[in-house]
Amino acid sequence: MLSLAGIRAKALSKMGRHAEAEEALNRMTDLADRGVRGDAQGFWTPNELYFSQSWVYAAMGREEAAARAREELLRLTSTYVYETNIQLHAAWAAIVSGGVEQGASQAATTMASVPEQFRTVHVLETARMTLRAVPIEHRTHRAVGELRAILADSA
Repeated sequence: MLSLAGIRAKALSKMGRHAEAEEALNRMTDLADRGVRGDAQGFWTPNELYFSQSWVYAAMGREEAAARAREELLRLTSTYVYETNIQLHAAWAAIVSGGVEQGASQAATTMASVPEQFRTVHVLETARMTLRAVPIEHRTHRAVGELRAILADSA
């Protein structure tokens, strides 16, 4: 149930349905706060809650809320996949809230620092979502071109 709520929140956010995404995220948070701990097999972890929050708030451009979620996630885990993805979430949030050059530069720097063998499908798709967040009229920025080139080299 918790994992499904997180998946739903992220899917809705990818479709630009931010109010519904936040609603799904709030449901997930409410369930976790009430002590629901995921599936009987133990595959769900609190990491998923904070990762989902980071994603949804980034897509909404809510930088402070996304930053709080990232801090909580890093308190629980520090795997390269989470670290890389949430750095990209920070860049995504910056782009959505109007800091296109800053966000694109941050995403390009993040991706440039990831060795080829660690550029997983998950990491690459998060970088692509970050790039897609750039408004058309800003796609000629230098940093946007750098990010695009890094992604093209990773294809």
